Amino acid sequence: MLHPWDRVDTMCNLSPWALLPLFSSGFTAAGFWLVYFFGPSWLSFPPDMGDAAMFAPSSCIFSAVMNVSAFLLFAVVFLRYFQLKSRAEVQCLNISGVVVFSFFFLGMLITGNIPFAVKGGLATFGSYITFSAGLVYCWMQTNITLKGNLKKEGMMVVLLQVLLSTAITVCLTFYIYLKFHHSYVYGNLSTQFQWAVIMLYLIFFSTFAIEFRHYRFSIDCSENSGDLLTKEEFITSVSEKVSFQILKNEQTDKN
Repeated sequence: MLHPWDRVDTMCNLSPWALLPLFSSGFTAAGFWLVYFFGPSWLSFPPDMGDAAMFAPSSCIFSAVMNVSAFLLFAVVFLRYFQLKSRAEVQCLNISGVVVFSFFFLGMLITGNIPFAVKGGLATFGSYITFSAGLVYCWMQTNITLKGNLKKEGMMVVLLQVLLSTAITVCLTFYIYLKFHHSYVYGNLSTQFQWAVIMLYLIFFSTFAIEFRHYRFSIDCSENSGDLLTKEEFITSVSEKVSFQILKNEQTDKN
C-alpha cells in the first residue's frame, strides 16, 4: 500500500496531456448545453439538436462549439495514434482508427458549418456520418485497448470502454429507429437518445486520459550545425533514433 506522500508524488508525475481528453469532452458538453439554454423557449427538454441550432444566437454557438470540438478531438486522436504507433500488434487497427475518425471529423465540420435552417438535410446527413463513424471508432479503440494493454491496465480500461460502446450502440439504434418512425408520440424520446449518444461519446473520449497519464508528448526542434548530412547518414541517424525510442517505450511499458 502506497504511503500518502508516495501518492502525492505519483500524482505530480502524471502527464499533463491526460487533461486534454477531459477538457475536450467537458468543453463540448458545456457548449451543447449552452446551445439549449440560448435556444428558443418553446423547445422541449431535451431539445433536438437540429431544432436548437436552427435559430440565432444558438446557431452561432453550435457552429463554434462543433468546429472547436472537432479540432480538440482531432488532437486527442492524433496523440492516441502516436501513443500506439510503435505497437506492432495494433498497427493496422491504429491506422484504420485514424481513417475512421477522419469521417467523424468531416461529419462534425459538415454539421457545424452548414446551418440547419439553410440546408437541413445536408446538416442532418453530416450528423449521421458523425454518429456512424464514431460508433465504429469506439469499438475499434476498445479492441486496440485490449490488445495494446498499455501499462498492464488494458483489462481495467477495456471494461469501461465495452460498457460505453455497448450503450452507444443501443442508444444509437433506438435513436435512428425512432427518428424515422414518424410519430409525435416518440419525438421527445428520440431526442433523449440523441443526447445520450452525444454524452456517451464524450465520456468515451475522456477515457483516453487514463492511458495518457503515463505518456509525455513533445516536438523537437533543432538547428543544423556544421556540414549537412548525406542522404545515407540522415537515414541511418533517423533509424537509430526511432529504434531507440521504440525500445525505450517497450521497456517503459514492461516496467
